[in-house]
Amino acid sequence: MTPTLEETMSRNIVFVGIGGLVGCIARYLIVTLAANYFTTGVPLGTLLVNILGCFLIGAGVGLAEHYEWMRGEGRILLLAGFCGGFTTYSAFALENFQFLIEKNFWMFGAYSLLTFALCLAAVAIGFYVTAGR
Repeated sequence: MTPTLEETMSRNIVFVGIGGLVGCIARYLIVTLAANYFTTGVPLGTLLVNILGCFLIGAGVGLAEHYEWMRGEGRILLLAGFCGGFTTYSAFALENFQFLIEKNFWMFGAYSLLTFALCLAAVAIGFYVTAGR
């Protein structure tokens, strides 16, 4: 018997949750350890997490091209779960990479600039609204 959409979604949510939990913990540990061991003006932990997350999401998509185990639950666990909990920058980078593969350079540039500008503005607005400045 084929599982219903609700059963499939519920199962996928469990995989996303498990992967996300592990990804969040890994991000916290890496950022905290980097801050304790490398005292520079650059947030090296966040930079490292973003680079590792981008590598992992690229590797996961590449593995899914060749291996059955990276389709379905394996992909959901690693890409949506772990990478999503570890860093959402990896999803942003993957989307931009797909624009480049498709040679959609206009969308690549527009999406990159729009995301950077709007996210920076959102951080500033959130800060100033809550900080009372």
